[in-house]
Amino acid sequence: MHLYLAVIFSSMGKRGDSCPVKRRLDETSLIFLALNAGAATAPSGAELGPAISAYNRRDFESVVELAEPLARKGDKNAQYLTCSAYNNWKPLTTEHIVKGTAWCEAAAAQGKIEANYNLFLRYSIAGLNGKRRPAEGFKHLVIAARAGLPAAQTYLADQYALGVAGVTPADLTAAAQWARAASEAGAPRAQIQLGAHLFKGLGVSKDLVEAYKWIKLASIHPLSSTGAQDPLRMHPAWTPNDAAQTAASLSMVAASMTPGQREKAEALVSAFKPKESPNYPR
Repeated sequence: MHLYLAVIFSSMGKRGDSCPVKRRLDETSLIFLALNAGAATAPSGAELGPAISAYNRRDFESVVELAEPLARKGDKNAQYLTCSAYNNWKPLTTEHIVKGTAWCEAAAAQGKIEANYNLFLRYSIAGLNGKRRPAEGFKHLVIAARAGLPAAQTYLADQYALGVAGVTPADLTAAAQWARAASEAGAPRAQIQLGAHLFKGLGVSKDLVEAYKWIKLASIHPLSSTGAQDPLRMHPAWTPNDAAQTAASLSMVAASMTPGQREKAEALVSAFKPKESPNYPR
């Protein structure tokens, strides 16, 4: 069960056996579109066209053949595309992981924010050469979150909610702030997180109307009905278990509200429009 839903179900004391954040991150795919919307107009766009087509066909060997020469010339989009191809290679070997990580580091150094997010997943979750580097991963996550990547903001909220040993203590106020940032951008998992904070008053003032609004928004997000992943904005895929937990959470919050509060909350849901991000347009 997700940490924030565990809070709603009053089961925070059951966290010891398994870390829900790690479990969710372990399930998160490293497969992302290599380029964000702005990359289509970048100078390298035309040159990378064949490599992008190969990526969409999941022909990662061809991606590397086409994109790696451009990556060596310093093209950050090509570097990230090459990184993504190596990360998704089948069968995935240590050599592929090391090469992919190196290209992501190169792209991140040039401001490719998706590469920072990928490095967070690599260092903090999957590990490199059998070892996790939580401090390094956290550094990259913060960069991606501050740049406005909704999934990074969602996971940074997770990290602050639980704390990261030797890196950062738990900080529910910071967790709520980052969950709000991602929620306002339309990230459904963050909306559940923020709703739970508001329902229990964790790091924020308790507010049933706002709690209902955010959880309801998560329940009706397109990803929640399709089970798809939004690679452009990097919202993780929605699972049937997520949908069931969200519905149960919404019912629990609704049971604590008056009819007037529910009416007000539904009006807020209807009026909601995700905030635009200059880096990650809708």
